[in-house]
Amino acid sequence: MDAPFYAAAIVGSIAPFVRALAWGVPLWMFSWGMALRATLGAGLVTLLAGLIPLVAVDQWTAGAIGLGVGGTLMLLSARRLRHLRGVMLLSWRLGSPATRDDAARRLMKRLASARKLGPEQYAPVALVASGPLSAVERWDDVLTALDGLAGSPLPEALAERVAQARATAELAVGDLEGATASLKSVERPADEGVERWLRATEALLHAVQGGADQALTIANEEAAADAALGASYDIVRAHALASKGDEEGAKAALRKVEEVTGANGLQRAIRPVGPATDLARAMLVAAAEE
Repeated sequence: MDAPFYAAAIVGSIAPFVRALAWGVPLWMFSWGMALRATLGAGLVTLLAGLIPLVAVDQWTAGAIGLGVGGTLMLLSARRLRHLRGVMLLSWRLGSPATRDDAARRLMKRLASARKLGPEQYAPVALVASGPLSAVERWDDVLTALDGLAGSPLPEALAERVAQARATAELAVGDLEGATASLKSVERPADEGVERWLRATEALLHAVQGGADQALTIANEEAAADAALGASYDIVRAHALASKGDEEGAKAALRKVEEVTGANGLQRAIRPVGPATDLARAMLVAAAEE
């Protein structure tokens, strides 16, 4: 009767290690809850697979059956969506300054491995990573993750999201021509959720290239945008107003950005370089001195 329990203990104990290996993530990056769920899930399946045959075979044969079935299912579970799950976990770890650099390095390695899936399967994985990478201002990594997807045979909805993510990153690193090309690669209007961000990127391009009136027209049309998108439009307003000589209006727009998003939002107003960049930089310095 003990053999099925031995099999369950063996499979359950190695399950977190197998999952970490399959996902390309070190075990120490797993939370205790994740490791415990892997252990209990694999162990219970193995135990059940070993106990059922006891009605017909001896305990050691039943234990071997449980070990085989439980081990196989544990391996299949670890490999299911392994690239996506690894990328999601590593992306989550980008949020901690203590693990950010290591997580980013491992994340880019995981993405390089996922490219063998092909463009259509790889693109969603890259997009999952691009959001957290953008949040911590790792724009070069975003562009690396999305490299090669432009012009690939992707479904329209997926191609729109890739273009939007590329345009945002290109704009952040000052590649205005690249951002413009990415915007032009999308048939407009795009899907509603993507279109809203494409318009924000378009407005910012106008604002930093002297098209203040065009930028303000778009920003005013999106006055009801939610917090994150609204902050993006306030950055647009800051650059546009600064280019028209309205420094106080630009500062007021930047203060709204700071209220909603904190210092990170002001960082977004610095790059790409535009009329409000110096104002945003001065506000960041002042905030750091307080």
